[in-house]
Amino acid sequence: MLGAQDLKPRISVTDTTVKCPVKGCSRTVARQLGRFIDKNRQFRCPEHKIYPSRTGSTFVYSDKLDNMVWTDPQDQKLFYDIMPFKRETHSFYHDNSEDAVTWNVFRYLDKTNQLSMLLSSLIKAPVAKAELVYWTYCQREKGVWPELKKAWREFGEHQGRGTEPDLIIVTDRQLFWIEAKLTADNETPRKDDADKKSI
Repeated sequence: MLGAQDLKPRISVTDTTVKCPVKGCSRTVARQLGRFIDKNRQFRCPEHKIYPSRTGSTFVYSDKLDNMVWTDPQDQKLFYDIMPFKRETHSFYHDNSEDAVTWNVFRYLDKTNQLSMLLSSLIKAPVAKAELVYWTYCQREKGVWPELKKAWREFGEHQGRGTEPDLIIVTDRQLFWIEAKLTADNETPRKDDADKKSI
């Protein structure tokens, strides 16, 4: 995973080429003018295996695991158990992925047993064992968290198109709903009125 310290402060871009954004790399690749990202090798830095955007300000990894901090076998198993239940998975490849931030931060808190302590300090009350539901996936149930399924039915949403929180944290007394934001706002226009929520 590349960090800010690994990247150039400015990237050279012409009408047809873009330089690799990694410090010390002199590779120049074809500039993508169409839809980002076309995983054609002409757009990929052969040394760092990344695809710079047309402006060079962002890039896409060849493998989504390259954007993850926690990738030991246990992490990978959980990650790939989650994937069939997550609606969009392409964003994990992007260096500025909110989903990757969610995984990297909360997987760390989960692995190091610091999640309950963090929540306790935020709400100024004890928080017992905290269970993380990543993008609807409940590890205990090995599928969609049952209470979320009930909520989808109650609000007239359908599985596969229902509300997908980044994280739900279930404790003995509280529920925490977390929507990670990195650079985007929280506007989510509905394109289809077929699943209007009932009130």
